Amino acid sequence: MPFSLLQREQHQNFPGTDRIMNDAASRSATAGLVIAVLTAGALGAGCRQVSPPPDPANELPFGVVDTPRNGELVGRTVDVAGWAMDDSAIAVVHVYVDAKYQTSAPLTLPRPDVSKANQTYVRADSKTPDVHGWQAWVDLGENPGPHTIRAQAVDDRGATRDLGSVTVSLIGR
Repeated sequence: MPFSLLQREQHQNFPGTDRIMNDAASRSATAGLVIAVLTAGALGAGCRQVSPPPDPANELPFGVVDTPRNGELVGRTVDVAGWAMDDSAIAVVHVYVDAKYQTSAPLTLPRPDVSKANQTYVRADSKTPDVHGWQAWVDLGENPGPHTIRAQAVDDRGATRDLGSVTVSLIGR
């Protein structure tokens, strides 16, 4: 039984599978089942989901981490805050501690100072045109010493940019 064009396209990136497919196609239906199992294994190991390319007209978000300050001595739980803007809208700000995701924060804090300094990015049609601030609490864990906190803004079309990182020192007990 011959394989469909779609099945052949799925195998084009796996050297040797065309020969296997053609050999099996000339055999019994059981051979087709074996090929299906081989296909599933090969696709799981070597395929990746293909996303559409980013929109070149979409600008990257931008902003800063205001607190804590770089080099600050802190306790285990730390208040992290800053602001973010974009040409369309910020969907969320992700916060990482020592390169591991910890939490996310929406824009909820009024920042008229940010609006005034970046008037091109203020959305006049928004019900909250001055809300650009975000805030989150992170837990640094038990280990005293330096820890890096990084914030990353994601806009409503998926563009992502680091807003900044700070290294703080957890005070030992």
